[in-house]
Amino acid sequence: MNEKVSMVVAALLSERSEKGYWEGHLSSSALSTATATIALALAPGNKNAETAAAGAKWLAQSSNDDGGWGDTPDSPSNLTATLLSRTALASANMLDTAPTISASIRKAISGADKWLGCHSGINNPPESSAELAAAVNQRYGDDKTFSAPILMAIAAARDKTTGKKSPLWRHIARFPFGLALLPSPLLAATGIPVVSYAIPALVSIGVATATKNPSKNPLRRTIDTLSTQPALRLLEQIQPSNGGFLEAIPLTSFVAISLIASAPPFASAKNVVERCLDFIRRSVRADGSWPIDTNLATWLTSLTVTAVGAKTLDRNTRRDTLKYLLGAQQRKSPQRSGAPPGGWAWTHLPGSVPDADDTAAAIIALNELAPDNKEAVRAAASGARWLMWIQNRDGGVPTFRKGWGRLEFDKSCPDITAHAVTALSVFTPRIPSDSMRRRVKKFIAKALRYLERSQQKDGSWIPLWFGSQHPNNPATGKVFGSAMVTHRLSRLDSETTSDNVIEMVSKSSAFIAEQRNPDMGWGWSPTPTPPFKQSSIEETAMAAAALQTSPEKKYRNAAEKAIVLLDQAFANSAPNLPAPTPMGLYFASLWYSEKLYPAIFTAIATGVGTGTSNFSPVAEPPPDIPNPTTPR
Repeated sequence: MNEKVSMVVAALLSERSEKGYWEGHLSSSALSTATATIALALAPGNKNAETAAAGAKWLAQSSNDDGGWGDTPDSPSNLTATLLSRTALASANMLDTAPTISASIRKAISGADKWLGCHSGINNPPESSAELAAAVNQRYGDDKTFSAPILMAIAAARDKTTGKKSPLWRHIARFPFGLALLPSPLLAATGIPVVSYAIPALVSIGVATATKNPSKNPLRRTIDTLSTQPALRLLEQIQPSNGGFLEAIPLTSFVAISLIASAPPFASAKNVVERCLDFIRRSVRADGSWPIDTNLATWLTSLTVTAVGAKTLDRNTRRDTLKYLLGAQQRKSPQRSGAPPGGWAWTHLPGSVPDADDTAAAIIALNELAPDNKEAVRAAASGARWLMWIQNRDGGVPTFRKGWGRLEFDKSCPDITAHAVTALSVFTPRIPSDSMRRRVKKFIAKALRYLERSQQKDGSWIPLWFGSQHPNNPATGKVFGSAMVTHRLSRLDSETTSDNVIEMVSKSSAFIAEQRNPDMGWGWSPTPTPPFKQSSIEETAMAAAALQTSPEKKYRNAAEKAIVLLDQAFANSAPNLPAPTPMGLYFASLWYSEKLYPAIFTAIATGVGTGTSNFSPVAEPPPDIPNPTTPR
């Protein structure tokens, strides 16, 4: 291992917690901070005033120079973040603690109004309802998962500040929340306008709109009335023990805001609100901000193990990390999901739910840590069955649930499909039965046919959860998605690598190479000095990882030059990690950055771990761990 590679690995290892996992650090989010602040400001009593005021203070100090807010402090201003931040400031300005920050709040509100007028045609936001609703609905299209909650939060805050019902309620889509009482397969077939993970929003916002803007149809009103209490009981039942739905501050805040606004007279609603507010209070950072989610600990841990390789970890570290991953596996089916047990989520915390990307990553990491450990093999087999269950009819793999393909975040996804193929290919030598081996072979064949169909004419693949937040990047999203799929397919075993796979990889490699920047990197990252942009570490690293094993010398040379660029970035930032770029894509097109992504993806590109070793087994596997425990 050369000195520069060792520096990256050492930086990653220093970030590991004492309990054997990597927690990372997600960027603070204006949208999360705004929704949390609104929820706390609208809650009755003064219990939450101080925390709400801290959130408003952070927002007032973190607006962009143009008066708006972006998804992260390093993001360009956008409609959603600016609208919600302005709403949060107006709500917090009415708190008893507000006089100490009211001057900065007034200035920030004025800046937001100017931005909204110039960029969205929304003049005088407090009085604009139809224009505001039209702008938000146009932003999200048919997917009401975020447009309805955003408008609801603004309407609820206006009710509080004006003392009367806002006309904005008339422009909010009604959610048929009674459908949430249906079994999961039937619910998926109804074509509801929200994605599968958003059942809490479906219920809470549906109750709010039914209360604030009742249907003129008497039958619909009757159904809403009869459905309210059972739906709220269901919401209470599916609320995680720590109060945070999906560990997501925005979703949890939206649930609290809608139930506070509608004030349903049921104990279940009050219990849900109090748990939501408790989660929000416990999640606030020291500077008064909130991230989009608590953490990505399981995802980061799996990726780090694969990136650095088990041979770089000492015996105790491997043992503790193996114990963490085994304990993070969800051994019970999530309520009402219809899924089998055995998947992994992005974190071990109780609000998370299993998904295909994290399950694939965990299987690969287990193979790297302890390929012959009996408990690890059993866990990987359970995870493999989970992945085969979630495969859609089109052969692709979605994120959370199969058969919910109407909206974007429930569709099959190329990079996740390739990840699942890699995980099952890795696990194939340890499959316990011939019947399961046949199922895996059939899964992989269908998945590869999906990848052929989903490859774009230019050779690229479009990812779901990663990309570029800058619209002036001509290959927005494509470079990272193509690099991830190419990297995974190019490392399949010889039995799985058909002529079709080779052709797909060749076409994608050509596309990636064509997108290279003049500085020999890929992507787009802002800089504080001229020329005000440079290649991003994350996209450069994954592009290099994809090209470095190509049979074509020109692509390998491009990868080598990119790795030199990565070396320089880490040397220039030492002893700190390089600043991350917002290139992770959260629900509803919400960008985020993660502190560890530059180091993880660079470790993959520099070929330390299984990123280039074709998942070779470790020489000294840890001992069996018969009773893994989750760190919850």
